[in-house]
Amino acid sequence: MTVRVIAVDDSAIALARLEEILEEAADIRIVKKLPGLLDVDLDTAFSAGDVVLVDMLMPGRSGLGALDDLVAHKPILVVSDAAADSEIAKEAMARGAKGYVAKSELAAPAGRERLRRLVRRAASGHPAVRAETPIVVFIGSTGAHRALEQLVPALAGKNVRSVVLQHMPVGGEEHFVAWLTRLGVPAKLASSGHVLEAGQLAVARAGRHMEIEASGRVRVRPGAEGDLHVPSADVLLRSLRGLGAHVTVVVLSGLGRDGARTIGELEDAGARVLVQSPDDCVASSMPEAAVRATQRPRALPLTLLARELSRAERR
Repeated sequence: MTVRVIAVDDSAIALARLEEILEEAADIRIVKKLPGLLDVDLDTAFSAGDVVLVDMLMPGRSGLGALDDLVAHKPILVVSDAAADSEIAKEAMARGAKGYVAKSELAAPAGRERLRRLVRRAASGHPAVRAETPIVVFIGSTGAHRALEQLVPALAGKNVRSVVLQHMPVGGEEHFVAWLTRLGVPAKLASSGHVLEAGQLAVARAGRHMEIEASGRVRVRPGAEGDLHVPSADVLLRSLRGLGAHVTVVVLSGLGRDGARTIGELEDAGARVLVQSPDDCVASSMPEAAVRATQRPRALPLTLLARELSRAERR
C-alpha cells in the first residue's frame, strides 16, 4: 500500500525537501503540495491524501490557527521551524496532531526516518470502532462530580464508549481527568481527531464545544459570541442524533437547563435518557428540565442509575 501525502508549507524549498525525504521510501508519495491554507476548501484539497503534513507558521491562515479544522478532515503531522519542546509543538499535539517534527531534525538520517515512520503510523489510523458500540454521555454541572464518583466505576471493564461534559472553569480539566481515571476508567481530554474508544472516558474541554461524528471521531471548536455554556450539552447531543439508537444520555446534577433544548430530539432518534433523581441532586434544575423535555425519561437515584449503567454495553 502506498501512503499518499499532502504537504502544506509556504516555502517551496521546504516542500521540495519534504518530497525528497518522503519519496526515498518506496511506499510513500507526495500527491499534492500547497503553498498555504488561505481560501483552501479542505474537503476538496485533502480528498486525495491519506496524511497531511503542515507547517504551523504561514501567512494568511496559519497551520496553528486552522488546526482544529485540519484534524477533523485528515490525520495531521506537523513539520515546523519551532523546536519539538516549544509551546507551539505542545499546542499542536494537544489539539490533535498525530506527530510533530522540527525541521532541524530533518538534517539527520534519524530525523528523516522518524518522519517517514510517523507518516506510516498516521496513515494506519485508529483501530476500527464498531458503529454500534454503545455510547454513554454524562452531562452535568454543579454537584455532578458527586454522582460521577458513584457512576463511573459501573462502566469499568465494559465495552462502552463514554463522554463526560461537565461545566467547569478553564484550567481545571487536567485535575478533573486525573480524578476520573482514579475512579476506575481511563479518562482523556478530548481533542479534534480523537476517536472515542471503548473502555475510555472522553472529557469535554472547558471553553470549547465538542461534537461527535458518526464515525466516533471528535471535533472540537470555539464557542460563538453569546453562547451561555461552552462546552454546551445541546451542541454535543445534537451531533449524536445519527447515532441515537446506540446512545444513553445521563443527566446529572446541575444549574440551568443545558441539554434540554436538544435531548428530546435525541430521544426521538432512539436514545435512552436517564436522569439523576432531582431529590438526589445538589442542584436539580438540569435534571428537572430534562424530564420536562423528554417523553420517556427515567429519573432514578444514584444506586439504580449505577445498576442501569452496569448493563449499558447491551444497548
